[in-house]
Amino acid sequence: MAFAAAFLDDTRQTEPTTPPSVLRSNGLTLRRRLAVLSLIGVVFVMFIAGAGYFSLTRVQAANDELNLLSLAQRYHQDGDMMHDAIRGDVYLALHAAQGNIDVTSEEVLG
Repeated sequence: MAFAAAFLDDTRQTEPTTPPSVLRSNGLTLRRRLAVLSLIGVVFVMFIAGAGYFSLTRVQAANDELNLLSLAQRYHQDGDMMHDAIRGDVYLALHAAQGNIDVTSEEVLG
């Protein structure tokens, strides 16, 4: 009966209870653990963003190099075509000078 009397006694003062062990782990409250997890998430996102930025700058540098190489190849091809045209004109002039073909000097110099 003493148990029932103690149970029904409302005048008894109770001490504040500490949070359950689920809410308090290693001295960190739930609020602090959520703050730490949020901070870890922000750091992770910043790391991923930094890696993406680094990768994009490397891709842009490679693109610039490819554009320069493409321009150099085009200039090389233009020079090669000009060389072939000059060589053809020289052969035409040589054959015309030897009389192998029937062309006028205006057509050769044209």
